[in-house]
Amino acid sequence: MFMRLMTGGGFGLLLLAGGVLAAPAAAHEAHKATADVPKSVGPKAVEPKALGMPWNERDFAFAAPPPGSYQLPPLKTAPDGELLAADGRPVRLSQELAGRVALVSFIYTRCSDAHGCPLALAVFSTIEAAAALDPQLAANLRLTAISFDPDHDSPPVMAELLRREAAHADKVAWSALTARDRDRIRPILDGFGQYVVPDIDAEGKPLGTFSHVLKVFLIDRAGRIRNIYSADFLDPRLVVNDVHTLLLEEAAIAGR
Repeated sequence: MFMRLMTGGGFGLLLLAGGVLAAPAAAHEAHKATADVPKSVGPKAVEPKALGMPWNERDFAFAAPPPGSYQLPPLKTAPDGELLAADGRPVRLSQELAGRVALVSFIYTRCSDAHGCPLALAVFSTIEAAAALDPQLAANLRLTAISFDPDHDSPPVMAELLRREAAHADKVAWSALTARDRDRIRPILDGFGQYVVPDIDAEGKPLGTFSHVLKVFLIDRAGRIRNIYSADFLDPRLVVNDVHTLLLEEAAIAGR
């Protein structure tokens, strides 16, 4: 069985039901149910279902836990580093993410693995479509794709990715970043724990592809990683609810 995710551009794809739809038990450990989370402090996170989100709940094998019904403990501080914006400007990652809750995925534009970069971008586009229907989500979320293939993914290439994928750029903040060279991106990858190895042929020549593990990182406004989604757990409903859970947490702290 398959489910089609909405996407704003050329990375539309089908997701295996055994992937997004069937979440491993270990992944649920990050979402710890708690009776102590305030239910009505500060601005209330709106249930995505009530907003008419761009998915059908019947396509999923399980119901996503509602925002605020669990906690997302900080995992570690997200690493920083110098990157290039899609317009060629040098930027610090911390500055680019500042002020919003961020979703960060490391990709390369030549990736053809259906469970790799195209999956991450398709889910980003689905979340962007959700944010376009949810003003609170749109005002507080940033989607960030970072290339680990700077030899090919120059700023103009990343600008084209933005043009293709960011269907609601007027409402939802997107960043498409790259690096000057591999030496600049390597410490950032290592800091996040993002595995990436260039593929080579029998003679040791690069093939232009990479072996990598898909990870999407949820980062709060304080620059802390709050969740890490793998291909088997990259459910757009859960990601949206996780963002709203962080917003409820912020409101609860502000109201104390």
